[in-house]
Amino acid sequence: MGDNDTNKKTELIFIPSPGIGHLTSALEFAQLLIKRDSNLSITVLCIKFPFTPFSDSYIKSVLASQPQIQLIDLPEVEPPSHELLLKSPEYCIFAFMESLIPHLEDVFNDSDPELLIPGLSNLVPSSVLPDACFSKDGGYVAYYNTS
Repeated sequence: MGDNDTNKKTELIFIPSPGIGHLTSALEFAQLLIKRDSNLSITVLCIKFPFTPFSDSYIKSVLASQPQIQLIDLPEVEPPSHELLLKSPEYCIFAFMESLIPHLEDVFNDSDPELLIPGLSNLVPSSVLPDACFSKDGGYVAYYNTS
């Protein structure tokens, strides 16, 4: 292995679900990975969901202390209707995530498509699935299309 191979950073891209809780968890996990392997570079895509609170101060403190972590704010898109949110929160989030796909494709233009991680492939007993998976108001569609 040549010198260029050992100095090359491995790049990871995290796409946490919308909401500060998911973003916080992704940033904490990124920090743990970087502490274990200094050759990592991690990009976290930030999705701001219009109905949830957000904390820019926490994010700025993490980014200031970890230069190996980069945050990319995805453009804000038209939020789903409030009626859809009340009828089926799962489908509302799914529809919102679907509207972000063109922006995600723009961000990944320079990445290697072979590094994309597929969804779960093992079968899961129905008893462990959330009730929303059995919702006829879109919950099932949301879970099916994101797995």
